[in-house]
Amino acid sequence: MRIAVATMGNDPLANISSHTGRARYFLIFDEKGYLLDALQNPYVEARHGAGRDAAALLAEQRVDFLISGKFGPTLLEHLTRHGIRYTEMTGRAQDAVRNILP
Repeated sequence: MRIAVATMGNDPLANISSHTGRARYFLIFDEKGYLLDALQNPYVEARHGAGRDAAALLAEQRVDFLISGKFGPTLLEHLTRHGIRYTEMTGRAQDAVRNILP
């Protein structure tokens, strides 16, 4: 399982972003909670389609699950199309990942 967290910073202690499509980073964790990658979001300044494009980026990264502070309807539609599950959480990225792992 690959878990992405939309964040404001590039390390596991970064706060979860409340703007998923325009989050500064997507941190990718494995099923044990280890950070695999910190992707800078190329759509952070997009005028239109940030959610759609962010969902496609996460699908390319083989993400199975996304954690963020808030999801808009367009982003949810595209996450569902790509088979990416999601949940809303606040706090630090690593804590959120630990909370969803068994």
